[in-house]
Amino acid sequence: MRWEPVKARRFSSLLATPARVVVAAGAAIAMAAGLLPWAEGVAPARRGFEPVFFSGLGGAGDGVMLILVAFGAGALTLHRTPATSRIRTVRLMPAILVILATTTWLNGHRGAIEAIGAWEVRGGSGQIAPGLWLAGLGILLMAAGTTWLLPEVVRWRRRSDDPADLVTVGPRLVAE
Repeated sequence: MRWEPVKARRFSSLLATPARVVVAAGAAIAMAAGLLPWAEGVAPARRGFEPVFFSGLGGAGDGVMLILVAFGAGALTLHRTPATSRIRTVRLMPAILVILATTTWLNGHRGAIEAIGAWEVRGGSGQIAPGLWLAGLGILLMAAGTTWLLPEVVRWRRRSDDPADLVTVGPRLVAE
């Protein structure tokens, strides 16, 4: 018997159902938004008023965290191996990462509001930039797709070929 490799199709490792594509699109939007300014304004400087901005890449690094968490949620949702894993924790991990992305966005929003307040105290002005709202949109899309996929994780379907379904552990077996 000879083994011959099977020619794999392009992107065959991706499991592209509509809900998973929504999560991946949201992750891409959130990752791009992590690089953009989250607040913009003007503040007094040496030569009058100059433009200033608040980015998620500086300070607490919320933008960097958002990029990493969004990438993780998108990869775990779209790639075939974790998406079809029999381990619930692996399949539940994208939902946990979306919750972490939401808290990161809230922390970034708080930081942007504080930066705007600091500019206003110095006599300047500012407003929330589109980058922060774009990050929120990406997180909202990730949350919608993950919520769509969550019943599949919660209602566990047993398979006849799963050896873990054949194992039973009772009090008597534990005591022995």
